[in-house]
Amino acid sequence: MNLNPVELFKVAVKIEENGISFYKKASHFAKEILVKEIFDNLAKMEEDHLHFFSRLEKNVRECGYIDSEDIKVYLDRNFGPEIFKTDDAVKIGRELKTILDIFRFALEKENISIDFYTKIRGSIGNLETQKTLDKIIEEEKGHAKLILENIKKIER
Repeated sequence: MNLNPVELFKVAVKIEENGISFYKKASHFAKEILVKEIFDNLAKMEEDHLHFFSRLEKNVRECGYIDSEDIKVYLDRNFGPEIFKTDDAVKIGRELKTILDIFRFALEKENISIDFYTKIRGSIGNLETQKTLDKIIEEEKGHAKLILENIKKIER
């Protein structure tokens, strides 16, 4: 099953909204200025992605695409329940009690995003959108690399 463009961009919007919420809460939780700045920067980058995907979703809706009820089945089958968890930010301070816990969890989420965007790339027919999505995938990989570097610093 392939998702139509509205569904693809709707999922991408949700992923980015969840990331923004998570990184903002992580920033408030962090005590060190440099760590706060890392989370603030990650939130800002996710906001940029959110605006991009929101514009794309609006554009394809105007072209006549509509949502399908099959989206949940597809997401559960291909990504499991993790992709639509909206309560990840509430884990900070509860389940994720240290900055290291937060970074590790964030790395997992970034990898899920990379996997999703990589899988949907082939479903997008517009070359310009594919190129922009390639850029976002590279940025998400950059997020993962930044997070991994900070995990390694903490673990030393």
